[in-house]
Amino acid sequence: MEKCHVIFPGKFKPVHAGHIAMMHKYLDSKKYDVDLTIVISCIPKEGISPESSKAFFDQVFAKHRKVHIVIAKNNSPIIEVYDMIGQKVFGDGIYAMGTSSKGTDIKRSDEIIRKFGKDGKYYTPGVTVIRFPVDTEPISYVGRKDAYANGEISSTILRNDLRNNDYANFKTAYTQLINNKEISEADIRNYFETLSKEIL
Repeated sequence: MEKCHVIFPGKFKPVHAGHIAMMHKYLDSKKYDVDLTIVISCIPKEGISPESSKAFFDQVFAKHRKVHIVIAKNNSPIIEVYDMIGQKVFGDGIYAMGTSSKGTDIKRSDEIIRKFGKDGKYYTPGVTVIRFPVDTEPISYVGRKDAYANGEISSTILRNDLRNNDYANFKTAYTQLINNKEISEADIRNYFETLSKEIL
């Protein structure tokens, strides 16, 4: 099985089970032996810091030797993807941007492929950039007690939970992670408390 270096950029403020589900889809690939690098935007979102996002990812993926978590040096994590590919940070080989097949992200992925192709502006000998989207079933809140019950998890709603000091609803975005023993409820409580101190 060929190795593929998947670079997955995003804001991740806060990180939630929907993000983690997509990342596991890459790690469980039957097509490629995936090394996954998560690139977190360096810009705080409504007070939530990239450092708290990285600390949470570090907890979730502590036992996964093929997962690397970094905070982008550039203001845009997409620019970081370009830099990592162009600098061949993992050497020669196959690279891909982590994305779903929906929305604007797949268009950004296709643009990267074009620019790193043989006739592209950033052609880099030894590097092949491929289209490698993954899709998951939407991850929904489990046990939420308001108008968003059973709805798809949203970082915006989670930030509102933080502002409202609503841990009971906040933790419903992490039920899947707790049930799969990827993280404990105590860890979610600590994450909530950390973010509560940061949120504007």
